[in-house]
Amino acid sequence: MITEHALATLELIRVADKAAVTLRTARKKWRDTANTADKAAADTARWRRLRTRAISVRLRDLCNLLIDDAEERHHRALAAEEKALAAHGRAWGKDLAASRAWRRAYSQASQTPDDPISEAARARATAALLGPLAAAPPEVMRSAHKIIIQSSGGKDSVVAMLRTMQWARDAGVTDKLIVVHSNLGDAEWPGVTDLVLRQAEMFGLDVRIVKPDGGFLGMVEARGMWPDSKRRLCTGTLKRDAITPLITEIVNDLGLPPGVQAIILNVFGIRAEESPARRLKEPLSIDPRASSTNRLVLTWNVIHELSERDVWKEIADNRLEYHQVYDSLLPRLSCVFCVLAGERWLIRAARVCFALGMDAPEVWTALEAKIEHSFKQKSSLASIIAEARRLDEEEGPLTWQRGDAIRHALGEASATDYLQSLDTAA
Repeated sequence: MITEHALATLELIRVADKAAVTLRTARKKWRDTANTADKAAADTARWRRLRTRAISVRLRDLCNLLIDDAEERHHRALAAEEKALAAHGRAWGKDLAASRAWRRAYSQASQTPDDPISEAARARATAALLGPLAAAPPEVMRSAHKIIIQSSGGKDSVVAMLRTMQWARDAGVTDKLIVVHSNLGDAEWPGVTDLVLRQAEMFGLDVRIVKPDGGFLGMVEARGMWPDSKRRLCTGTLKRDAITPLITEIVNDLGLPPGVQAIILNVFGIRAEESPARRLKEPLSIDPRASSTNRLVLTWNVIHELSERDVWKEIADNRLEYHQVYDSLLPRLSCVFCVLAGERWLIRAARVCFALGMDAPEVWTALEAKIEHSFKQKSSLASIIAEARRLDEEEGPLTWQRGDAIRHALGEASATDYLQSLDTAA
């Protein structure tokens, strides 16, 4: 269980992390205003030098106007710099106080000597407090007030749902579970939302569907740009930001007494094998964006250690339904065209669209032309889809059979057993 002292320490760490972010923002603001003031001062000096060399009244008058403008900008920037410096000082004080507070609390709990009060030290302290809980799922589940399973409908999500349900049964807390799906609109493959509903129904779980206004394509059109690896707005805007109000609603519905901080477990099907960045993630960690004074939201990566083969084995052994797109041997059930996917997989996704009779290729390329921004830095979506059409003409349309994903991952015998078990269950 999360003890009262550990919970208080985690809250102090969260506050310290927030204070550190505020300090970084204030420091950047101070530096930016100082740079603006320096630039305006340099402009003033430059125009004054030019005025001394002016050979006509008209040129001197122009220099005077430019000097007046630069001086006005300089005065404004100095005033802004003074305010930014004061804000930085306040942020620095709060950051220092918050850092000392969490370190004192953690030192008392762990009986370890004081370490530096850096963000890295806070991360180590958080891992030390949450690590034992990640290794004891029933304990962390009993500590939570609500457990949210984030589901995209993909293979990793359904296995995360299975594992969470199994642990919740062992802990006797299945009533705490709820499934949440963020519907991305036209960017989703057909039938994804219905699949999430069926997967949750198999475990007897309630589902909440969140549908951001405009969906993915609406967001792109409004911005006039596609997301990329550095600006993953599809994750931030359409998933995290859209689901945060739902977390607020869930916490309010708990009706906890004033001053009691709700503990929310946010379950994800993220695996270490997927990328170097995901390999560095902890199984259990604080979500600083979703947490606040009235709730501590913990990100729980329940299948972090599983390989892709492990995932397919779980699906096959437990007769879990998965989306047919996987049988076309696309590796992920993300957006129809994912900005993070390689060109090879984008071409295959286009050919899957052709095989399913989808209008997504035309819709997405029309949007690309409308906003005049290439889907990827080195290749347009139009060129990718043109290559997909060429391959279809050369090789014929893509075809696949039910079970091909399992056949590819585990072999023919596993696929046969899986399909037979589904037929028997039906």
